[in-house]
Amino acid sequence: MNRAVMLLVLTGVVLAAPATEGATASSAQQLCIVIDPGHGGRDSGSIGIGGLKEKTVSLAVAQRLAELLTGKLDARAVLTRRGDYYVSLEDRAKEANRAEAGKPADLLISIHVNACMERTVSGFQVFYASKRHELGLDEIIQMEGAAPERRELSRSYRENAQSALWESQYREHAEASALLASSVATALENRLAMHKLRTAPAVLRLLRGVDMPAVLVEIGFMSNGSNEAMLSSGEFQDTCAQTLLEGIVEYRTAMLDRLFQSSPR
Repeated sequence: MNRAVMLLVLTGVVLAAPATEGATASSAQQLCIVIDPGHGGRDSGSIGIGGLKEKTVSLAVAQRLAELLTGKLDARAVLTRRGDYYVSLEDRAKEANRAEAGKPADLLISIHVNACMERTVSGFQVFYASKRHELGLDEIIQMEGAAPERRELSRSYRENAQSALWESQYREHAEASALLASSVATALENRLAMHKLRTAPAVLRLLRGVDMPAVLVEIGFMSNGSNEAMLSSGEFQDTCAQTLLEGIVEYRTAMLDRLFQSSPR
């Protein structure tokens, strides 16, 4: 049984229902989830035609999600940044890999807002780490104007991530990361009034650097006027956070189902 499955089993009681008032779970029972608000400080990320900045939206949603994880699930939420300041991708990965008493967290959700030159493109998309590229029309469109520090879809796996450590981490978490991406995408599709773009594997610097199941979520296009208007709304930001929470719970349920199905009877 790999580490991700074991940790999810151990935290089953905590995640099954909200914690009762006054109840305190031990650190060994708590699921530790790293929430990564994209960009920050001098790195604004994408900027909408109305002036809304990606770094602002990603932090707002991340903070709301952290509150939900702590208040409703009694999980431990760790933010890679807690305000408007710059944190490198390498430092974000380091934070995630030592988030649980010096050891890797159980999950990572990185929150971003996309942008491209074609302003009619809209929708959300979920990426998970992979050694290969599957660039379809959606991904090619999204690469237009993308910050090179943020996404390196155009380089090959051999050029970027060929190491024994990455191979080991990838083998351990590949299936779980794909399942997490699918669970989050399904939750977003069910709740957001926004077009779904194909969930896709990609070679991403942050996801390559973490030793846990992880996904990067693009909650719309800042370059699309309608998406920007929604993203500026506190109500919509709350909905995004609640939906990400639902995706995490669905992931846990799917992992447990797979475990029970594979266990000898």
